[in-house]
Amino acid sequence: MIEPSNILDATSAETIHGRDEFLLPGMLHLYEEPLVLVEGDGVRVKDPEGNEYLDLFAGILTTSVGHCNPHVVGSVTAQLKKLGHISTLYGHEIHVEAARKIAKIAPGMLNRTFFSNSGTEAVETALMMACLATGRSEIIALRVGYHG
Repeated sequence: MIEPSNILDATSAETIHGRDEFLLPGMLHLYEEPLVLVEGDGVRVKDPEGNEYLDLFAGILTTSVGHCNPHVVGSVTAQLKKLGHISTLYGHEIHVEAARKIAKIAPGMLNRTFFSNSGTEAVETALMMACLATGRSEIIALRVGYHG
């Protein structure tokens, strides 16, 4: 197992060189000069050299509550001590409780929840449901749109 403490001493240049050497070239850098990040707190992130940035990209739109949010870290830690992963193929009280809370705030008769692994699965399921409900099979999509 790779221990995080053993790998977090690399400089930005070493990490970028390793990325270029060992990762597929299709994994593009977002910026002309690649940015390497090693830690975050709230909306701020740091590179290996200690420079601090505002993460206005929200960790590719997945950290809407901020990096290392104490509530999230505590909840994840508590759950990992009980059960590291379970799919919806098995029953679990957390699935039911989350769905119950969603049903309470959802409008009208929207009282059932579909949990998915990613935004892609959620969007594909919504599209399939729309096609089934309307009897139509064509959709409009943005070119190079991000939905996952």
